[in-house]
Amino acid sequence: MTKKSRGDRSDGPAPAAVQNGDRPCGPARAAVQKGQAGLLLVVLLLAVLTVIGVALGWVTDSERLVAAHDWAASRAFYAADAGARWASGEMRKSDEFRARPEFQPPGSFGTVRFPMPAHVHGPLGPFSGDPAGEGIRVDVQAPGDLGRRPCIDATTGRDSGWFFQRFEVRVRAADNGADARYARRVDVDVEIGPLPPDSSGGSSAGTGPGETDGGDILGGIQPTGGIAGRCESGAFRSVVMNWREP
Repeated sequence: MTKKSRGDRSDGPAPAAVQNGDRPCGPARAAVQKGQAGLLLVVLLLAVLTVIGVALGWVTDSERLVAAHDWAASRAFYAADAGARWASGEMRKSDEFRARPEFQPPGSFGTVRFPMPAHVHGPLGPFSGDPAGEGIRVDVQAPGDLGRRPCIDATTGRDSGWFFQRFEVRVRAADNGADARYARRVDVDVEIGPLPPDSSGGSSAGTGPGETDGGDILGGIQPTGGIAGRCESGAFRSVVMNWREP
């Protein structure tokens, strides 16, 4: 009888891995499939997290841009409002104001332009992005005449001969650059008076009975002199009313 060596396995059945083309079977195959499923799950989770991260980044950038636009628009609006109030103060002597070179010849659509700081952040810190203080451009158009109304005498209840003159002032504020990124416009009515009967409707040199030229600038929707248009005692007034955004 020939003695078989310990490494001779030719007479026994082949292992399962050999019989199946070196593919694991049974518990080994189940372990491999479980590992593949786990890897697929990890890849899927990473893909989902990536999509969520990209979406959050896009939403954050969009919100930042919207907030920046709203802030810029608000700054432009308040700059236009400041221009309207400046015009109201200048209208205390409206003859001189309307005689400015920018408004000539009379009846033209000239504008008075002046800069205002934009208060934007920059590389040097908060509010350092506009070192010249000229980030916003304000344009005040020539006032348009809206007519006059009588000033009622407080004692007699009749027309005193004095009157209130009303003008329309249009103001636009925008980014002071070649391509304006934001702009807002406001139209306001400015009423001055009371004015004397011999006034052309644009001079505050005269004052009403018992009044002084104090030059108050009042904000509101009520007409100068009260709802009834009475010539009450007090300072000559230039009132801004009826704000509108076209």
